[in-house]
Amino acid sequence: MPTIDLSRVTAAQIMTRDIVTAQDDWDIITLAEFLLANGISGAPVLDGDGRPCGVVSVTDIARFTVEGDPADEHRYAHHYYTDRLMFEEYEIDEGIDVREDDEARVADIMTPSLFTIEESASLEEVSRTMSDNHIHRIFVSQDGQITGLISALDVLAAFAGKPLK
Repeated sequence: MPTIDLSRVTAAQIMTRDIVTAQDDWDIITLAEFLLANGISGAPVLDGDGRPCGVVSVTDIARFTVEGDPADEHRYAHHYYTDRLMFEEYEIDEGIDVREDDEARVADIMTPSLFTIEESASLEEVSRTMSDNHIHRIFVSQDGQITGLISALDVLAAFAGKPLK
């Protein structure tokens, strides 16, 4: 097997391109159904103009369901993001119970920021950004639009010499 020159690997070469997005105006039940239907634990959120405006996960739904307060003022955005590191996709259960609240929307429970990196970023830059920010996933963008997602497993696969995507 030929050796991959890791110094030349870019974010675009290791990212997953087929990602799904949530909308900031969805209600919580629609979000829960969307996550379950796609078998994912979270997704980037787009506003009404199609611009990335945050990230939302099953953890946000659980927090909202338990705490019932979508505006937890004493936390900052990165704390919400890193709390998700404790959550694994296999914990998704078909029995998510969401309390009825016709007023709550994705925009109310999402983290209003997300970590992104350009498609041209080097593997070293991707790894450093993920490590420095204690995150397991980073969104890839080009010209302000989300074009992909890189997980910690994608980075490990590149270091292990797995074929690039």
